[in-house]
Amino acid sequence: MTTLACDYHRPRTIEEASSILLEGGARAALLAGGTDLVVRLKRSLRSVDVVVDLAEIDELRRLEETVDGMWLGAMVTAADVARQGTMRARFPAVAEAARSVGGLQIRHMATVGGALASGLRCQFRDQSSFWRATLGACLAAGGGSCHARPGDGCVATVACDLPPAIAASEGQVVIAGPRGRRTSSIGALSTGDGTRPLRLAAGEVIVGVILPWKAGAPWRSSVYMKTRLRRAVDRPLVGLALSAELADHGELVHLSMSVCGNGPAVTQVPGLEPFIGARLEQPVADAIGRHVSRWFEPSPAIRIDVPWRRAVAGVMARRALESIARGATRRARRSGRDGERATRRS
Repeated sequence: MTTLACDYHRPRTIEEASSILLEGGARAALLAGGTDLVVRLKRSLRSVDVVVDLAEIDELRRLEETVDGMWLGAMVTAADVARQGTMRARFPAVAEAARSVGGLQIRHMATVGGALASGLRCQFRDQSSFWRATLGACLAAGGGSCHARPGDGCVATVACDLPPAIAASEGQVVIAGPRGRRTSSIGALSTGDGTRPLRLAAGEVIVGVILPWKAGAPWRSSVYMKTRLRRAVDRPLVGLALSAELADHGELVHLSMSVCGNGPAVTQVPGLEPFIGARLEQPVADAIGRHVSRWFEPSPAIRIDVPWRRAVAGVMARRALESIARGATRRARRSGRDGERATRRS
């Protein structure tokens, strides 16, 4: 049985939580759902003197529509996101990513804030203390080298479902701290350094995410896909989220694609601008898939064949685009049938 000797706090406001976190310094930790922190404590991947439990802060549990967009509080669970009607209708990639998180029990515990702030994954580090002792400390644990790619910096990777889906949906992270509140994109929140992955100042707490409403294009939708070893429960080896807007005849008006599995940050796929204006048909989907395969560089921190994961990323991109195209076709057919019925009635 694992025991933990520390100071335990359960504040009722964000300001109180921030103050305790600031005072505790590097040996203070926030507790949300516990699916990440508790595991790390058990494996001696982290030690703490202060635990700040966020369970009593009502503001963090809100999941609601606002004037600016959909608000997801940091303590909203993946299960809450997956079953919320507006999320499924307006932000399907985020809802699907939430449905992909772990198993049913994990989805009822894992939180939005935890997904954004939880530690990175590395098969050399995420082991028992006995296993890790055979290699010695890695860079992330205070050692002198990275065991996955020696001398090349920490390459532990984001392996969470929600961050790429939120990034592709242009979600903004709301952060509170001693100097007030600020917003950040997922990309700007990440440092790209596995030893200190988030740009959070001392005492700062993730409050939630705002997913902005979008209007203007005749058809807008999003998709999330993941590749994992098992059909359920596992974290993504590659996670890919895609958001697209199509004009009346299927031309791409907007295309955003975010991935995880290639390092310490969620990454936007670059170089998609030449495809804007093209009609979303099979040759275009195939070309974008090939572009993603050439660009994607899987992290060696996950010891699964790198060329295979690179190829899989391209296949996922193509299938996501095919899903978007099928959805647009079904919508056009429904609109046509509705128009015919209206003409008959008139």
